[in-house]
Amino acid sequence: MADPVITNNDVGQIAIGEADFEEHVWAAGGADTLAAGTIMARITASGKWGIYDTGGAGGLGVACGVLTYEVTAGGAGDVPVAVLVRGTVNQDRILQDDGGAVTAAIVDELRSYGILAKPVSQLAQLDNQP
Repeated sequence: MADPVITNNDVGQIAIGEADFEEHVWAAGGADTLAAGTIMARITASGKWGIYDTGGAGGLGVACGVLTYEVTAGGAGDVPVAVLVRGTVNQDRILQDDGGAVTAAIVDELRSYGILAKPVSQLAQLDNQP
């Protein structure tokens, strides 16, 4: 008899409670997919959204938004996005695009822009998995 296949559906969210979003564009540098929870920054020269980069220049080193859904760019250019700019987010679900750790300094910077990152226990998560 074959082993049963276990499929877990993740019902957790990035935003917790009320949140404010800003609709604008992400200045994609090429074909890319941004995961839900990606920390965003504002490009100083254009006002467009860019991917947060610790120590980045031109505004990209300032964490001031969180993407709450996956976005795909087919190539370089402007991609419409709605970025969370105020509200509470699940700290365990925010991430840096380059895979770097979300440090306390990044969480503090988000807080200074009105985004509170809080750890959340997912009560709907199955705990009967090996």
